[in-house]
Amino acid sequence: MTPLLAFRPRLRDNARVDLTVTDLTDQLIASYARLGGINHLDGKNLPSKSAVTSITESLLCLLFPGFFGERSIHSGQLKVEIATLLDSISERLGEEIYKSLDYAHEMPRKDLSKASSELTTAFLGNLPKIRELLQTDTEADPLYNSVPPSILTARISVLRSASSPSSAPGARRQLTNRWQDAPFLSNH
Repeated sequence: MTPLLAFRPRLRDNARVDLTVTDLTDQLIASYARLGGINHLDGKNLPSKSAVTSITESLLCLLFPGFFGERSIHSGQLKVEIATLLDSISERLGEEIYKSLDYAHEMPRKDLSKASSELTTAFLGNLPKIRELLQTDTEADPLYNSVPPSILTARISVLRSASSPSSAPGARRQLTNRWQDAPFLSNH
């Protein structure tokens, strides 16, 4: 018995298709050559948006412990968790900085590793100062101690939105509006 098709067999487009992955690959490559639409195919490897997003989320875990991350941290494991996270961020951030420096052509290639390492270390070295500034900012906010957890979650949601790949050019205005409209947020 012949299986029934979901459409009438007398239509022309129901002929058997014998395409292999190789055939499809060749067709796609031909379309790239014919239509273009590939950026930096043989050029420098640009920083990855998804890697930068992931790094940003990891940084938020360091700056706002307990608000980000999939699991809670026990005080006895804090040093190990922070060291592991810092090591991961350092490696990933260093790779993305390396790509940026390589793309910018501002120094010889032999100096890129050292420069990206120095920039990464300098950036991460500022995290304690950034935490102090954030703490000072929240302590200066007279509403800080009366802010319910749902509002803090809304604030963090706005920060998380800033790190998403969709926060490209057009999303900046929307993010700014969301920030200004979020309850209990000062606009300074």
